Amino acid sequence: MYRFTKTTFIPSDYTSNGIVTSGNLYDEYKDEITYYVIFPNGSVRETSLKKKSVKNLFGSEKAKVENFFKAFSGETFDEKMLTLLVQNMNL
Repeated sequence: MYRFTKTTFIPSDYTSNGIVTSGNLYDEYKDEITYYVIFPNGSVRETSLKKKSVKNLFGSEKAKVENFFKAFSGETFDEKMLTLLVQNMNL
């Protein structure tokens, strides 16, 4: 599994006409994270940290994925859980 982080610079856009103010006084950076899974045949597929997306990703191994989600049903599905799932699929 790989994670790609794209950082976008958002400049300040503060405006004021004396009565109404809008925007931010500060610059900010926004991260957009994309996850990729590399399969044993060399193919690469993009996914997100949503259970539905992961189930579609591993469609051919549906039983293993369902068992994994049942085993960790009380856990929050995050990057660590996706890594654990990919490692579990490699067994």
